[in-house]
Amino acid sequence: MLTMLCILLFTKPDAAWRTDVEIYRPLTRDTVAVSPAGETYLLDVVNCRVIHLDAGGTQVGAISRKGEGPGELQRPSKVLFRDDKLYVYEIAPQKIHVFDPKGAYRTVLHVPFRGMTVYKSVAGWVMVEPNLIETHPQKAFHFNEDLSEKQPLDTWQRGKQTYFQIRKPGDPPRKVIPVNPANDFVRQTISADGERFYLGLPGEQPQLVVLDIRNRKRLAVLPFNAPLIPFNETWGQEQLAEVRENAKRANRPFRYGADFPDFMPFFKDLFIGPDGDLVMVRYSADPESNSNYQVLNRDGKPKKSNLTEAALYRVLTYRDDQAYVTTLNPESGAAGMARVPRNKVNNFLAANPIEEEE
Repeated sequence: MLTMLCILLFTKPDAAWRTDVEIYRPLTRDTVAVSPAGETYLLDVVNCRVIHLDAGGTQVGAISRKGEGPGELQRPSKVLFRDDKLYVYEIAPQKIHVFDPKGAYRTVLHVPFRGMTVYKSVAGWVMVEPNLIETHPQKAFHFNEDLSEKQPLDTWQRGKQTYFQIRKPGDPPRKVIPVNPANDFVRQTISADGERFYLGLPGEQPQLVVLDIRNRKRLAVLPFNAPLIPFNETWGQEQLAEVRENAKRANRPFRYGADFPDFMPFFKDLFIGPDGDLVMVRYSADPESNSNYQVLNRDGKPKKSNLTEAALYRVLTYRDDQAYVTTLNPESGAAGMARVPRNKVNNFLAANPIEEEE
């Protein structure tokens, strides 16, 4: 039986409602879904459940629980609401659980290949191969709704990176495992309507690729020219020290050494903002900063936007001029959501910051 959650529902001058729940880590785009009717679904990855809030911010139930039975979860990582269905994706084993808006279990889809990154498209699913061997091209496929059929979507060269404990057969054991905290990954995301797929391809000439999912073709390849930013050595050493400390706590018998690049990668993040626009975040001299960002239209072209840095990762979506904003109670550490009038979002964010842990 699920433990009853203590929900604190209260109003603030700048919020229509705000609700705290017993989730003790910040919520993200991957762990929050909002239906067209304004109902909110919060994924509790620790307790393997989805907390369901109605349009007024009141909890109406908890969906699923930890287990291996139908509709039960083991390692959930993402939640999505699309076409009157609630999808919960878990990474091990890779499954997509399907529920109705009230939380009734409908079916489960088994991801056919291990390590695939999964996105919901307009007519099925986009799945991307894991980024394991940088000398081999990386591929994306488009699957139909029940994953019974697949077609190739695109192929590209993988980003350069280093790996923990990944060796070719017959290689001698590593004495030191290389650590690169600024891996030049391929960044990827899908449009809010599921029609377009975006790739941020790294390298000496970074490119943004815009894909038409229905017709499985490239609509645009947009190159970027930007000055190279030297790698932040101080930050790199801090990241390496954290890796070593975590290994010590976990009693892992490995030695870790620096394998830092000469320059910072171009792409730091690529995602869909609350207005449905594409947001591209680039690395800067301060790797922890997200201030070097640009808002692009669905064709990948720059556009004017009122999106502020404070709102980048906290304003998840808009419904009828209402913003759905992540919160974190500074006293209890409980995460939550708030629905805030769009014209009061900046005031709310300033009054309710989320302080990063040291």
